[in-house]
Amino acid sequence: MSIFPDAPPRPTLRRAALLLLPALLAAAGARADTVSFKVTDQGGRPLIDAVVLAVPAKPAPPPRAARVAIEQKDRDFLPFVTAVQVGTAVTFPNKDPMLHHVYSFSPAKVFEIKLNATESPSVLFDKPGPVALGCNIHDWMEAYIYVAPTPYFARTDAQGNARLTVPAGAYSLEAWHPYQTGAPPPAAQVSVAGSRSQAFTLPVSVPQRKPKPPHDPKQYGG
Repeated sequence: MSIFPDAPPRPTLRRAALLLLPALLAAAGARADTVSFKVTDQGGRPLIDAVVLAVPAKPAPPPRAARVAIEQKDRDFLPFVTAVQVGTAVTFPNKDPMLHHVYSFSPAKVFEIKLNATESPSVLFDKPGPVALGCNIHDWMEAYIYVAPTPYFARTDAQGNARLTVPAGAYSLEAWHPYQTGAPPPAAQVSVAGSRSQAFTLPVSVPQRKPKPPHDPKQYGG
């Protein structure tokens, strides 16, 4: 009892705990569960531009709203590797003064954008799997899209590292690289709660790419 008759009663420990409960639940729900990946080649060297993904055991959430573009710039595709979720539309803006003709014959997506100057229609990638891109005018141009059946994916950096933040749960962890040889490594079936690490080794064989010749303004429209 307070010695001040008009003072409000002090909250009991039970009441204080109830007042703190929503904040504690919110903090628990905001906890970041992470998977740190390390991808190397058959010689133990870090592998850049590998795509890593965590496929949830439960149905994957719908595609995240995203604006994805692969530029045609300085007679190359940028970036070299792009990962998107199934159901994502991608544009191919041309930043060059000359024409390009983008195409793919990959099973996951067959399409072509003929002789595009500046504007690019969007292309919907509605099937999972790798998609190889080329230019029908400049045959040294190449790039790759990996269409993932999950919103949880990333691309490795120059040190072969990537990190995913995912809700706690069961996942299949996978890795892919455009130059990998043979079958992909077995997926790792894991339960994510907190932080964990996952390593993959991908045997790769980097093909000898056709060199890009000096720009000739008399060719290809500019």
